Amino acid sequence: MWQGPYRWVSTMLLVIVGFIAFNALFRALDANPENLVAAFVGVVAGLFLLPFRDLFAADQAYLLTALMAILSYALLAAIIVSATQTIEVARRGRDAARARRVAASAPRARRGAAAEGLAQENGEQPTAAASAPRLELPASPEPRESPPDEPSPAPGRQPQS
Repeated sequence: MWQGPYRWVSTMLLVIVGFIAFNALFRALDANPENLVAAFVGVVAGLFLLPFRDLFAADQAYLLTALMAILSYALLAAIIVSATQTIEVARRGRDAARARRVAASAPRARRGAAAEGLAQENGEQPTAAASAPRLELPASPEPRESPPDEPSPAPGRQPQS
């Protein structure tokens, strides 16, 4: 089930939410902004929070903005997954219909010898497989027996003539 675009969308959502959540946690706990990890997380999260900047004007504006961003990105991911699933289902239905049409129009040679005979009875042209010359093996010669009035030669002796 989680193959193709679903996996990519869910992975990207996890990365985005992870950076935003860690940055909110670092800010709530007053982490040192000069720390390399906290600075890196802050820069990456800041990129994802740009569309939501100055959305709220409260004391806890950053936490509300982070929460709104997480919910918005989750909604966007759900829409992308839903649209992808709809396209996938439509494509599978189209492929199944195409397979049924191909199977219905398959050459009669694939359907067996009974179908070939039926085609010839209906006045249809025989298929290439039906009109191809058939190779028949020659019959094996029957073993020759000696006439009853002549004795059969002993092994290693030549018959006298």
